Order: sequence, then C-alpha cells, then structure tokens
Amino acid sequence: MLNENELSILNTLEKEDWVSGEILAEHLKISRTAVWKYIKKFENLGYGIDSTRKKGYKLVKLSEMHPVVKILNNISSCYDKIICHKVTNSTQQEAIKHLFNEKENILVFADRQISGRGHENSEWLSPEGGIYFSVGFSPFRLFLSDLNKMVNIFKYAVKHAFNNYHINIDFLGNDILTTNRKIGGILEEQFSEGNRSKFIIIGVGIYLTNCSSTVESIYSLTGKSLDRWQILADILKISCENLKLVRGLFK
Repeated sequence: MLNENELSILNTLEKEDWVSGEILAEHLKISRTAVWKYIKKFENLGYGIDSTRKKGYKLVKLSEMHPVVKILNNISSCYDKIICHKVTNSTQQEAIKHLFNEKENILVFADRQISGRGHENSEWLSPEGGIYFSVGFSPFRLFLSDLNKMVNIFKYAVKHAFNNYHINIDFLGNDILTTNRKIGGILEEQFSEGNRSKFIIIGVGIYLTNCSSTVESIYSLTGKSLDRWQILADILKISCENLKLVRGLFK
C-alpha cells in the first residue's frame, strides 16, 4: 500500500511542523515531483495536508486508516503485497487470482464488498462499517493438515484484538460469536499439489456497527462503538507475529 519512501515522508510529516518538498526530496534522493505524487496519494488515503510554496507541507489530519498504515513495517515480512479498496467485488477472489498469477503472499482489505461470499459460496453481506479482509499465501513447504494452524492463528488474533476492549469472542466452527450471537466468520480455502498446500487463502469478515438491518454487530450486541481500523491493525499485527512461527510457511 505504501513503499519505504512514502512511509518515510509520512513519518517526517508526523514529527515536523512544516517540511519543504526540497528537503524531503534531498533526504530520499528523489525528485520533488515524486514527493508531490506521494503527497497526493496520502490525500487520497484520507490524510489532510496543507501546502504552501514557501513552507512546503504540513500534516493537519490523520486518515482513519492511520493505525493500519503505521503497522505496515511490522507486517511487511508476512506479505509481499498489500492492497486496500474502498469497494471491491470480493477480497477472497482477488487474493486467489493474485496467487495464481503472481505467487506472492498478499493481504487485501476493503471498506465494502459487492460480492462477498461465505462457506459453500453463500452470500456474505459486506456493507460499509465492518472489517473485511483476505490473506493469501504461497507457502514454501506446508502440508494440507497445516491449514488448521493458520486458521487458529487468525482466531487467536481476532479474540485477543477484541479482548483489548473487554469484548469476549467465541467461535462455533469458523463462525465468530459474541454473547452467543454470530457477528462474523472466517473462510478458509486451499489449493494443493499432492499432500502439500500450493496456496492458502483465509478471509475474515466482522460486523462492527449496525451496517445492515439483517445482521447483528458488535455495536448492536454490546453497545460499544470501536475504531475498525485499530481493530484491523491489531488483528494483522498479532496474526503476523504468530505466522512467522509456522515452519514451512516462509522461506
């Protein structure tokens, strides 16, 4: 989602009051035009940035996505590519397509899905206000039986992310529950060669707010309004820390 130069500029803008494009360009050994393009990208991600010819750039508002952006360095060891959408057909399908074409580990998340799906290709409503993401791995050397390890890592991450807000999460199979009511689910898929996994794809969907009259949510069941980007950041950070311990997942 952001490369090293972009993260460096964003970190500098957070620390300083005003920073000139010339100083940023010299520090990173890039052109001022490249700096300007990065600034425009930040604005498209929801950051508020003031600019003047004399002073340069000043960060005046953080993006809602900032918690996720801040942990990109921490999770980059788990994913070769990270993609964020406002709207997409299906994060799961995009991860699968990418794996077959590029064979790179990928993370895809979105504000909303048009054609989200659950188990046995059932429809998964994905209105704005929830957490929807899929991860795809092209493992170095994993056996089919290792899929459960991967799913359990994401269950652990989801449970502990919500524990920070004193919300208890349970699981019934791959359904995500709170107060014994379903508020999300985990979808697991894998493609194999013999007894080894060729690709593993895990999708997570969680309803945080009253985003639809037909589904229950964390808010409708607990009355708690949570920062979904912070929850997503916590899930990704916890899961990545544990994925690194899975022998055979990475080279």
